[in-house]
Amino acid sequence: MRKTKRLLCALSALVMAAGLTACGKTAAGPETVPPAPAQSAEAAQPAQSAEAAQSAPAESGAAERARTETVLLDGQETTAYLDVTDEDIQFWDSPSGGTLLAAARYPKALPGAADALESCDLTDLDGDGNSDLSVSFRFGTNGAQLLWFYADGGFAYNEEFSWLPEETPPSG
Repeated sequence: MRKTKRLLCALSALVMAAGLTACGKTAAGPETVPPAPAQSAEAAQPAQSAEAAQSAPAESGAAERARTETVLLDGQETTAYLDVTDEDIQFWDSPSGGTLLAAARYPKALPGAADALESCDLTDLDGDGNSDLSVSFRFGTNGAQLLWFYADGGFAYNEEFSWLPEETPPSG
């Protein structure tokens, strides 16, 4: 099983490298998602599950989430509205307010992440009926690629196949 996950992670890295134009890029350029307020939760804290999702009231004057993705949760495809912040990527069920479906926390804050997001992929890499998440960022001359598997009701960060802006990408 572990060998299969490693192979799937390696394949995911190849998909991310080849698909830098997937999420967030259109003929007109990148879609812009205004950053949400930063949260103080620890980066090591597990991502919030759909079962523990919280409802957020629509705030007057709150910016709408413009970026959408199709995410597979428990075998069901659903449209998710993304908030890309300096701390995480949040998946919501509506463009403003609504219910938090899931969140993928970065291992550390990534200032300017919303503008730096180049691509994302929500393929079910391990065949469990839930999307896994791989994202690519470009911070000036530094890149970053992060991978999360959906496990135990939330996104679990995979350090082995991820790298941050100051790190050297893994070879192979």
